[in-house]
Amino acid sequence: MQLKHVKSSTLDKAKAPHRPVIIFDSGVGGINIYEKAAATRPKLNYLVIADQAFFPYGSKTTETLHNRLTQLVEQFSSLDPCACIIACNTASTIALPLFRDVLSCPVVGTVPPIKPAAESSKSKSIGLLATPATVQRTYIDELIQDHAEDCQVHRIGSTQLATLSEQKLSGQNIDPLLLKQELEAFINNPSIDTIALGCTHYHHLTEEIQSLLPHCKIIDCSDAIARQFHKVCTEAPKTQFEHLFIQLT
Repeated sequence: MQLKHVKSSTLDKAKAPHRPVIIFDSGVGGINIYEKAAATRPKLNYLVIADQAFFPYGSKTTETLHNRLTQLVEQFSSLDPCACIIACNTASTIALPLFRDVLSCPVVGTVPPIKPAAESSKSKSIGLLATPATVQRTYIDELIQDHAEDCQVHRIGSTQLATLSEQKLSGQNIDPLLLKQELEAFINNPSIDTIALGCTHYHHLTEEIQSLLPHCKIIDCSDAIARQFHKVCTEAPKTQFEHLFIQLT
């Protein structure tokens, strides 16, 4: 099913698919999650939303993001979704309980894959690559305490990688030196053997990250999110369905 692209300043209920699966992020990070989710349940309506008016979420304050996400979830509720995937680690850490309170459908959040990274690591030295907003959350401290207590977890809060991901998907060439600078702390630490991608945008840079860290295993959360979505979404398949991508500008 082809993902139809539309740019809009608002979410128009009249133009949205009936009872859609809503997948949203601040930008293109949700596209990877959509591809995995739609592969498991293709005959549903999907509404993929890129909130580019507020891109990137990872550089915003908690108060600013909470206000924005409160506005969005009220708009999502008016669309009567059959499921919602918050395809953003930063938004999930701030607003997952809010979304579950407001929406009368299953809501799947995004969790940095610290647990599978810790289980995969042989050196017990792993890297968490995320946005500045995500790496500073106490939620991350709790994940490490619960699932990676036997590991050294090295964190990079990047302000550039989400932008590089957007540039790549728009067909632009990305600056390899800038990418290398962002990953310098991991490159200079040979003990790290596993990288947990804590931002859905970064999946689109997996090949480039792997080339700079060839000895590391790169782990993202998209497969786990798709499995959870398939488990909790009970919407019946449709004979006619629409997959729509809206960029909020």
